[in-house]
Amino acid sequence: MLSLFLMETTPPCNFEISEPVEIALGLAVVTMARAGRNCHLLVSEGNSLLINCLEGLTPAEIERAGYPAPGEIWHTQVDNRLAAEGNFFADAAIRLPREFAEVAAASPKYWKEAHATWDHPERWMEELGRQAYGIAGSNILQPLEKPLTAFHTFARGETRSWRHFTFEVLDFSVRHFYAVGFALRLDGKVIALFCGELVDGNGNLPDAHGFEADYSGPPWKHISSTIRMAAARKPQWLFSAIGKPSGEATALLDQLADRIESYLHSRITEGEPTAPTPPRFERYHDHGESVYQMAVNYGNVILLVDRDGHGLMIDPGPCDFENPTRSQDFIEDLEKFESLAGLKTIDLVLVTHFHGDHYDLWPLVKDRYAGCRLAAWLPVADILRSPKSYPYACLMPWYDLGWTDCPVDVEMTRQQPLVWHDTPIHTVYLPGHCLVHAGYWLDWGTRRILFSGDSIQTRGGVDDLQLLMSNHSVPGTSEGHSTAYQNVIPLDITLNLGGHGSYFADCGTIYRASLGKIEETTSRLLGLFGEKEPDAIFVRESLRPAAQRVRALMARS
Repeated sequence: MLSLFLMETTPPCNFEISEPVEIALGLAVVTMARAGRNCHLLVSEGNSLLINCLEGLTPAEIERAGYPAPGEIWHTQVDNRLAAEGNFFADAAIRLPREFAEVAAASPKYWKEAHATWDHPERWMEELGRQAYGIAGSNILQPLEKPLTAFHTFARGETRSWRHFTFEVLDFSVRHFYAVGFALRLDGKVIALFCGELVDGNGNLPDAHGFEADYSGPPWKHISSTIRMAAARKPQWLFSAIGKPSGEATALLDQLADRIESYLHSRITEGEPTAPTPPRFERYHDHGESVYQMAVNYGNVILLVDRDGHGLMIDPGPCDFENPTRSQDFIEDLEKFESLAGLKTIDLVLVTHFHGDHYDLWPLVKDRYAGCRLAAWLPVADILRSPKSYPYACLMPWYDLGWTDCPVDVEMTRQQPLVWHDTPIHTVYLPGHCLVHAGYWLDWGTRRILFSGDSIQTRGGVDDLQLLMSNHSVPGTSEGHSTAYQNVIPLDITLNLGGHGSYFADCGTIYRASLGKIEETTSRLLGLFGEKEPDAIFVRESLRPAAQRVRALMARS
């Protein structure tokens, strides 16, 4: 039957085109591949339906391959790889999930909603930074470079028809915020699943960054349940946007869900945190020897006061953005340190990483204490100065506090300690919470203290892999979370003060136990993606230029 559409001679084309796979009487699927992605042409009785469309594909290209140009194009998602038809298919009806409409049109509404700020801090625990097209100011969905000027939309859960075939529109919104899949039903059975990028043709996840849902990273339980839902329909054929078609769809899906659940189980830790609660000084924990740490609102402020009244502050961000009197409360904190704890001035502030809740009240410190300097590890300093060059989540512009760029007075390196009133302050690289993250350690009184920011922030419990968001961690490499623990184990730290009020003293034991747990879960995690390179798994393509910039800075600092 398909020979009716084959030409006697087929000119060379820009795509790798598979042999037709006959999945039902009178219906075949042809896979067209280019640059690691696929689209699928369904051919029946002289008609065709195209599912997704790759860059460079045109009606003429399809006809040169011996197949009819599509009368319809359906999209599982809308991005520059899989919705690249532009307006070349003038005779085809283009259909896509309605939530992608503004992305497809690159409309003014898209640009308005994509340039979002944090308007409702009080809803943080509900929204976790989730916005229409991104997370905490970092855009996940990019507008089409070749916008579509004419298209129709559909909703998840609909039943759609093409010729005499019926398709169920499945909810795959765990991928790219709003993606769908198409389950082709015939005689009460699902004979084929067109899954977009939910899984690849080998039954692996294509990457982690495409599953980002909010600031907590990929929602692993939701990913597993979505794959189980698809498997429960017992599809025979799997047609993915990545890799070759498979005639063992149900088995591949079930096996992948099993592996995800095994990974989740490996992350379970036993026992309760053991760090005893220290005494309080006003809103702060008093760790002794004039070491104070914010104890409320999961804040990030740490203050050390030396015997001469000089203050060293780490991460000036109380993290109570919903509090209308937060600035005044912070000033009152400083007044109490001055009147009750011997503080005369704060002359140095350290910032561990670029998230706005770790340095947003720096201007208040600077205004109160003339001559106070802000110091940060060189790569962190670059982001504080030029946040618009780094499209990461939770940068200062997203907080909309009236200022964005932050000058840094002192650039720190790992090779040379910064000396503060005869006290050397050392820099250590602590990836895991985010790619560009420093820790600082010093000897203070009877203890060696590490200020670990958010990369190490347990309260005496065993740590695990943290936020697997783009450019927050690249597990399995030197930029993975395990590196943070490998770097601190040799330091003989006796007190760990982390972000958001975290602390513990049995450092060597906790570091080693955490490293073991992270290495175990990292191995299981990487197994979900097959043989892919770590950057392809964990770093969004739109963020790779920023990653290259900061890696160059890390290499010399």
